Amino acid sequence: MTMIYQGHLFDKSVMVERTLSTGTVLRLKLEPLGEGKVRVLEYHRKGFLSDRFKRLPQEEGKIFALLDLGLNQSYQALFC
Repeated sequence: MTMIYQGHLFDKSVMVERTLSTGTVLRLKLEPLGEGKVRVLEYHRKGFLSDRFKRLPQEEGKIFALLDLGLNQSYQALFC
């Protein structure tokens, strides 16, 4: 399941939350780059037994095709 949080009115980035099959929760702030690509602006991870998210800055700034992130929303649904 993926949760989506929208930013400010003029901010095109969105925060998505995805729970992996292991129970780990990922929270990513994504910036649309066009042609189905996104840049990770913020990357947070919470383990199955943890009650806190941990920010992983080494994962930030990376560019991915949205399809590679395993979300159940299309690029158009998130950013258009």
